[in-house]
Order: sequence, then structure tokens, then C-alpha cells
Amino acid sequence: MISIIICTRNSSLFQNVVQSLTKTIGVPFEVIPIQNADGKYGICEAYNLGASKSQFDILCFTHEDILFHTQNWGQKILKIFNLDEKIGLIGVIGSAFQPDAPASWWDTGLDSIRQRILQRYPEETKEIIHNPENQLLADVVTIDGLWFCCRRKVWEETQFDARTFSGFHFYDLDFSTAVFQKYRVCVTFEILIEHFSLGNLDNIWRENVIRYHQKWRKKLPLLAQNLPEEKRRKHTFRITRNFTTRLIENQFPKAVILKYALRSILLNPKDRQNHWFMVWLFEAYFPQLYRLVRRIFRMLR
Repeated sequence: MISIIICTRNSSLFQNVVQSLTKTIGVPFEVIPIQNADGKYGICEAYNLGASKSQFDILCFTHEDILFHTQNWGQKILKIFNLDEKIGLIGVIGSAFQPDAPASWWDTGLDSIRQRILQRYPEETKEIIHNPENQLLADVVTIDGLWFCCRRKVWEETQFDARTFSGFHFYDLDFSTAVFQKYRVCVTFEILIEHFSLGNLDNIWRENVIRYHQKWRKKLPLLAQNLPEEKRRKHTFRITRNFTTRLIENQFPKAVILKYALRSILLNPKDRQNHWFMVWLFEAYFPQLYRLVRRIFRMLR
């Protein structure tokens, strides 16, 4: 009934998640592990390989650092898919807004985020819920990859883009964005999952944000709910400005910084931090003129 595909790098975590899902899923299932302790596969390649080996009509892709806290969650998944043939993808975390900006789902503002998760932190485990409309099932445009399920035909039509995303970042937003072009993408609040780890927002992650934004730029922004234009603009500007700051701090190529700095300036020319971007651009691209202007200002003081 449900094929569970796991890209596994840790045997202990793998055994724990299999034990957890076996006790809770409540329907016939198969587990398809893709052994990846040596990093042979990127997650897109691993998931495509696992799906190609599966036999059931519902595919579930899951990280191994999770535990299930809901009994018979497999029955709930089958029931949701039976509600509407246009439902193509189900997760437990996502966003109903994806801006034309270099953003992950958590960047998009609390008014758009939909999630129910037990997140384990070093000091505590905390249940996080964002469900402003008190729904059992919420339409979104992107979902997080810690756990999600789709119909087999959806995977066959879409598959994971291993060419663009060869590592372990943004495969989930890319896949859900592709699915959203033809199907409903949803977050369910009926299934509670505990997640052990937190994301690593390093430069590889930032490079994949840029790849995602470049790939889908002509389709963005995407909306699964009503969100006022003013809020969309504010979120888009905030995301672009903050991302540009991180690019400068991490010494990305000047051409990349220029692209997002100019976008930030055009979105809100009056913002003070954008004035700093303009100074940076002036210094980076016209250094001799920049030094001359600074010398003149010092003389005039």
C-alpha cells in the first residue's frame, strides 16, 4: 500500500525509524533503503533510485532522523489522497507562499507557514504549530523534505532533479514546486512527527537557493492562499535584503552579489541597509572613483 524510501547514512537511526513506522503506520508497507554512508548519491538520485524499485502506488520519502507519534498514519495518508485526485503531494511542514526571491519555506512569514512538528532542540523538544485557519489539511506551494508522500504517477511525471540539485539541499522545494504546477500540495495536521536535527545554512545551501531561484524565476511568486500585495512585497524585500547581506559576508562572487543587491535596491530604494549595498557596489565596481570620493569628503570635513 505504501512504499517507504529512505536514503540512509546511519544504521542506528535507520533501525529506529523503521521500528517506529512499523509500530505506527497501520497499513501494508515496504521499506526501500538506499545505502549512502559513503555519500555515493545525492538525495535526488537516491530518491529516484528508491522510487524506481518500489511496488506500491503511494510513495513516502523520509529522513531517518525522525520518529512517528501518530498511530495509523498510513491510513490517514490514504484517506487524504482519496479525498481528491488532484492532491499530489502531502507533507507536515510547508508554506502557502513562495516569493520571487532566494527563499526557503521558513523565510516566507508566519502568515504563510503551515506546520505541526515536534522539533528536538539541545535543551528541549518543542511542538511547533502554525495553523491559523485551524485546518486538518492546508494547501501550500512548497513543503519540507523531512517527510512527504506522493502518488506514484506524480513522481513518474516529475521525478527529482538530480542534475540541478546534486547534493542534499532544496530538492524538496524544487520537487514540491514542480508538483504544484499540476496538482495540489498539502500539509496535514493529523500526523505528528518528531524531528531530531536542525538545518545547516552554509554556503552550499546558499548556492542551492540561487539554483532554485534561477530555475523557477519565471513561475514565481506562487500562492496557495490570499496574501495582500503589500505583505508579499515586504516579505520579498526582506528576504532579498537579508540574503544579499549573507552573500557579502561570505564573499560570494561579485556578479552574484550585484544581481541580488540591485534587486533589493529596486524593491525598496529608501531602506537604509540598501544604502550600504550601494556603497559596497560603488567600492567593488568603481574602486578608484570610490577612493577619490572618500578623499574629497574627508577634505571637506
